[in-house]
Amino acid sequence: MSKNIKTVCFVLVAVLLSTCLFGCAPEQEWTDENVIFAYDESGDVTITFPDNFVYPKYPVAKMVEFNVSSEYPYLADFYEWFDLTLEQNEFDSVYLIKVIKLLTVEEAKKLDAYMYPMSSYSTYYEIVVIYDYLNEKEINQTHYFRFARGTAENQRKGLPPFQNGDTFISICSSIDYRILGCTVMEPFYILDKEISDDTFVYKMHSTSQDMADIAIELMEEEKTIVSAYEENPRIFSQKFKLGDLIEFIRNALEERGYEIQK
Repeated sequence: MSKNIKTVCFVLVAVLLSTCLFGCAPEQEWTDENVIFAYDESGDVTITFPDNFVYPKYPVAKMVEFNVSSEYPYLADFYEWFDLTLEQNEFDSVYLIKVIKLLTVEEAKKLDAYMYPMSSYSTYYEIVVIYDYLNEKEINQTHYFRFARGTAENQRKGLPPFQNGDTFISICSSIDYRILGCTVMEPFYILDKEISDDTFVYKMHSTSQDMADIAIELMEEEKTIVSAYEENPRIFSQKFKLGDLIEFIRNALEERGYEIQK
């Protein structure tokens, strides 16, 4: 056997042994290469997610129960949520968020911020905060995110947990905290990989009368979207253009005398 052939054989054996001993390579981590920011002459951003990120395997619960309340009678619509959020000093900005991984209960319990019983009806995720729409700046930081609308096992009808790779818009509390919280209503889903002011965003569950003036007609085929949980598809109630949504929130802040800190 020649020296070169012996070398190749040795390398192959080493690779096989390392695979057996240490398992497969670790999951790919999010980097700046996984998102592209482009700006036009007006400074408006277009955000694109190339197909180069491999998301972790999505854990799907074997049994799903619908034990989470679907109504919040004490807060009827956007302005009431918004006013309470500002009153409690829980408002930070409007963020574009990308879900990297839904955490299992065992993984979530290892987080410092996991608190019982609050955490027992919440789902935790590893996410990337991509963009700050009010301050118009790139963020692209990895965080953990708690969404208090049920768990994989105990869900809210029409609002299943986020899936790995989901993208959404949310008003959130400060990203200075390690655990980010969604503070106003439900997040607005985005189904496109390229995101601009003209991209459609979808509101979950109930219709907002406060936002009726900026709503776009929702086609019948857009109202129900299959999720990873076959028995619980996503239910969309309204559709908006992203640019209109951001302008609506800016106007609501201006009407309340809130100054955006850039």
